[in-house]
Amino acid sequence: MKPHSKRGPTDSPWPFVETHADLQPAEQEWLHTNGAGAYSMSTIAMMHTRRHHGAFVAALAPPLGRHVIVSHAETNITVDDERRVYRLATHQFPDVAPTPGYRLLQSFSQDPVPRWVFRLGAHTLERTMALARGRNAMIISYTWRGKVPARLSMRPLMPLRPVDRLMVEHGAMNQVVMLRGGSVEVQPIAELPPIAFRHDGVFMGSPDWWRRFEYLEDRRLGNAFQEDMWTPGSVRATPRAAPHRVSGDVGRRVAFRVPR
Repeated sequence: MKPHSKRGPTDSPWPFVETHADLQPAEQEWLHTNGAGAYSMSTIAMMHTRRHHGAFVAALAPPLGRHVIVSHAETNITVDDERRVYRLATHQFPDVAPTPGYRLLQSFSQDPVPRWVFRLGAHTLERTMALARGRNAMIISYTWRGKVPARLSMRPLMPLRPVDRLMVEHGAMNQVVMLRGGSVEVQPIAELPPIAFRHDGVFMGSPDWWRRFEYLEDRRLGNAFQEDMWTPGSVRATPRAAPHRVSGDVGRRVAFRVPR
């Protein structure tokens, strides 16, 4: 992140940025690595601006064989008592303003794992992303701090391509989804290893393509800048309540793993 990022309330050495629903501070970039070639990187708002951004970029043939496995973890929170759905994502699509998920974002920190705090009405949701040291694996955790229950839906968006290329929708994806208790395995591209992810909820299979994401920094540099992404479906769960003193690893989790 840029040098002017703020420190935390206790003057922690870890980066801390207050966004308060403003896109400009949320355009700063962050980077999280696992020491073995895999990384997560994006803007604070998770609005990717370059093809090298992604929630989970695996090192299939270290150090150069990096592939963007999971670009986004598209997350919606439904609060039934309020009849309200909160959409956390921020994306750039053609000829429109960015989707407004950043307006719900209050702060970002990296202490040392990336941590987002969203303000959803009178409630708070915390999300963390952590790469496993030395392995092609990551864990996304959610912690709900609200007075009423909520439902979570998380849909992985998966371009499944080398970091220096872009994915365009095609009909050759293997749509088979293997379900086991608490886990899902897919291998949409035969040349890539299978991708397994475990979860604490219910997986709803609905393979599809999401289309025409735009990367503004690639466009500024005169490079190709639009991409399509495949998704196998979504995980639905009820995130657990947690008192303020409980760390973010108490909540609902989704873990992705790609063997080398």
